[in-house]
Amino acid sequence: MKKVVVCLGLIACAVLASGCGELRANGNYLRLLVKTTPEERAQFLTDLMKTELSLEQSQHEPVYEINLKYAREMEDIVLSDGTERTKAKGLRDMNARKEAELETVLSEEQYRVYQEEKKQLREQLEHMTERETAV
Repeated sequence: MKKVVVCLGLIACAVLASGCGELRANGNYLRLLVKTTPEERAQFLTDLMKTELSLEQSQHEPVYEINLKYAREMEDIVLSDGTERTKAKGLRDMNARKEAELETVLSEEQYRVYQEEKKQLREQLEHMTERETAV
């Protein structure tokens, strides 16, 4: 489960944008984003999804391509000069497109598990944000 949280943390900006209403990418996340390529992040996420969602062999390449497409788009949005509000909207829109694409590749059960994992991460990130703002 920890691996899922770490992996989904790589896409935390999108989750934060939809779960917290504004972009709150911390320095650690941005350092990770800068130190890894979209290809590395897409491969890591795909490998994790293979294990956690029990992807079929035929799903590996389409899932990787989706993850890569949106890792590149996410990087462009996060590193852009836009306002937090603009970035958050861009990430929400991007996330909706990614979800729609994944839903066409994953089985109903795989997609359900994926959504549950995302929900748990969103809750954890909201709690972390609450603790940071309380300090």
